[in-house]
Amino acid sequence: MNGAAREPVGVILAGGRGRRLGGSKATVELGGRPLIMWPLAAMRAAVADVAVVAKPDTQLPDLNGVAVWREPGQPSHPLVGIVHALARSGGRSVLVCAADLPFVTPAALRRLAGAEAGDAPAVIAAHDGAAHPLLGRY
Repeated sequence: MNGAAREPVGVILAGGRGRRLGGSKATVELGGRPLIMWPLAAMRAAVADVAVVAKPDTQLPDLNGVAVWREPGQPSHPLVGIVHALARSGGRSVLVCAADLPFVTPAALRRLAGAEAGDAPAVIAAHDGAAHPLLGRY
C-alpha cells in the first residue's frame, strides 16, 4: 500500500446549523474569509485527500474544488458526519476537524494523522483532560 493510501482522508465537518451565529457556520466571515476556509486550508496542507461533509441544506462557499459529501439530513449530530465520512473513505481512516476551528494548524493535524492509536478506534485531541472529539482521527 502506498503512502497516500495509508494516510487518512481529511474531513471538515460542516453540518452544524449555526443557530448561535445566525446562519451557516461555514459561510460566516472571519478575517475576510468564510470560517470554513481556515481549517480547510490547514487540512489541505496536512493531508493529500480532503472532503467536506455537510447536511443536504448546508450553505457552503466556493471550496476551490474540494469534494463535498452530503450526509443524511437526520439525525442532526456530528457523529452522523463522522460515520458518513468513514463510509465514503474507501476503508481509510478519516481525520476530522470541525468547520468552526479556525486556529487549527497543519502541524496539529499532521500530528493526529500520524499518531499511534494502539488498540483504540480513534485518536482525538485533548486539553487539560477534556476530550475534543471533533478534532481527531477515526
